Amino acid sequence: MRTRPLGRSGIDVSVVTLGSMNFGKDLDEREGVELVAAYLDHGGNFLDTADCYADGLSETIVGAARRRLGDRFAICTKTGRPMFDDERQSGYAPQRLRNALEASLRRLGVDHVEMYQLHQWDPAVPVEDAVETLAALRDEGKIGAFGIGNVPAWALGQAYGFCRGRAIAGADAYQYHYSLGCRDAEAEILPACVAHGAGLMAWSPLSGGLLTGKYATQPGASGPRRGDKPVGRRGYGFERLADGWPAICESLRLVADRTGTSMTAVALSWLLSRPGVVTAVIGARSPAQLAETIGTPLPELGPEYLAALTENAPAVTPYPQDFLTQVLPGWDLMAVTRREAVG
Repeated sequence: MRTRPLGRSGIDVSVVTLGSMNFGKDLDEREGVELVAAYLDHGGNFLDTADCYADGLSETIVGAARRRLGDRFAICTKTGRPMFDDERQSGYAPQRLRNALEASLRRLGVDHVEMYQLHQWDPAVPVEDAVETLAALRDEGKIGAFGIGNVPAWALGQAYGFCRGRAIAGADAYQYHYSLGCRDAEAEILPACVAHGAGLMAWSPLSGGLLTGKYATQPGASGPRRGDKPVGRRGYGFERLADGWPAICESLRLVADRTGTSMTAVALSWLLSRPGVVTAVIGARSPAQLAETIGTPLPELGPEYLAALTENAPAVTPYPQDFLTQVLPGWDLMAVTRREAVG
C-alpha cells in the first residue's frame, strides 16, 4: 500500500487508515487484534482511535494490538467528546487536555503517540489555548504531532495564524468527513489543508458503505438496502446523498467495470486524487470485510474517469464560492487549490 507524508510531521502514513470506532463495541480484544493484523498484512501502517470510543475500550484494544504486533503502525488518538456520557469529561481546557492524554497513553500502553487530535469544536475554549497546550505536549515528547477535526474553517485559520505568530509548527492533520457522496469539505476545508500544509484524514470515505455497491439502487433490485432509501446517520450529508446516490453508484460501477476493479477501489482512488487528501479512514467488522475494501489494488484513474465521477456527484456550493463562480468566469476553487498544492 502506498504511503504519503502527513503534513510536515515527518510521518509517512498509508493511504488507507484503519479506524477503530467499533473496537470494544462490535469487536472484542481478540477480534480487534486480528483485524489489525490483517490490516498490517495489507500494507497499512496507521490506526485511528479516540478516548470516547467505547469509553476507552477502543484505545485499550489498540494498545493490545501494539503489544502483540509490535510498533509496525503509528497511532492517532483523539479527545474532546464526552466519555461515559459525562460532559465534564470533554473539552479542551489545558489541564483537561493533559489529563486526557495521560489517560489515553495508559490505555494504549505507550509513552507517546504519533498523532493527537482535537475531536470536535469546543466553543468554550479559544482554539489558540488548545493549540498552545498541544504544542507544549509535542515539545515534551508525549505526542509526535497534532491535528484538528470537525471545527469551523475559520477556527482552523485562527489556529494556523496563532502558530505562525509564535513561530511554532502548527497542525499537521485535519480530520473531516469527505467522500464522493459528500463533498462539503471542498468549500473551505480542503483549501485550508493546502494553504496550511496539513494533510486531510477523510472519515466515512465510502459514505457509510453506500458507495461500495452493496446496496440496491432502485426498488425491486437485488441486494441489501437500508429501508426505502440509502440514508445513514443524520447530520453528515447522508440525507442529500439519498437522492443522488443511484447516479453516483452507477458512475462508480461503470468506471470499475472499465478499469477491472471494484466500486470501493474506484471511490477511494477518486478521494485520494483530491488536493490535500492524505489518507482515507475506513472501518471493518472482520478481516474478510477488510479484504473486500482494501484487498484490491487502488487504480490510478485517468482524468476522464475522475471528471466523470465528479460530474455525477455535484457538490454543494455555498456563498461566497457560488458568487465567485459567477463574477469570475472560469474560476474554480478546486483548480486554485490544486495550483496552491503544486506551488
